[in-house]
Amino acid sequence: MVQPVHQPKRVAGKAAAPVELSLDKGGRTLVYRCDAGHEPDLIRQLADEAADPNCPLTWFDAAVLCHRVGLSLRRVLQDRSLPPRSSAPSRAAESI
Repeated sequence: MVQPVHQPKRVAGKAAAPVELSLDKGGRTLVYRCDAGHEPDLIRQLADEAADPNCPLTWFDAAVLCHRVGLSLRRVLQDRSLPPRSSAPSRAAESI
């Protein structure tokens, strides 16, 4: 069983779809959670922990997790957007 090196606090919020990230580090797993819409709070927490020499999270780890937050947000935005565009170029693009 993998025990977390550091159990980060849960970032408060009300949204129904939480964001959960995990990072395997040195045989242990760091888990971060926040409610949708509170991703900036999570990113600030990651930066604070990366700056703390007593925390096992490095700046590289924080960058990887922040990138994953961005990918998660991208998926949410794609799900809420209009239907995907076809790969065929539009007529305006063809005339250029």
